[in-house]
Amino acid sequence: MKKILVVDDEEPMRNLLRDLLSGSYEVSLAEDGRKALTLLAGNTFDLLITDVMMPELDGVELVTYIREKNKQLKIIAISGGGKTGVFEFLPIVKLLGADITFNKPFDINEVKATVNRLLA
Repeated sequence: MKKILVVDDEEPMRNLLRDLLSGSYEVSLAEDGRKALTLLAGNTFDLLITDVMMPELDGVELVTYIREKNKQLKIIAISGGGKTGVFEFLPIVKLLGADITFNKPFDINEVKATVNRLLA
């Protein structure tokens, strides 16, 4: 079974993505980038879904670090826009190596279809 790591500082978002994907995939959760790095160090994942705006280690830093170490891991970045209300970080994280980006709120069916396509 393919493995997905979901990283988001908002518990309801982590749970939503886990519930959406856990029937087809093994889903692990982390509440920030630092915890994600710990999980990535001890496990092999096929896909990372990460929020961009998080405390500790944000999604931009996480994607940058991962791409330096692992070019194969598929990455989906999501963002609600942060304090400015604009989605300026999504183009940046895409340039840094995210395969796909989504604005929050997103269409859960579109996210699931994208995950299925990336992991096919």
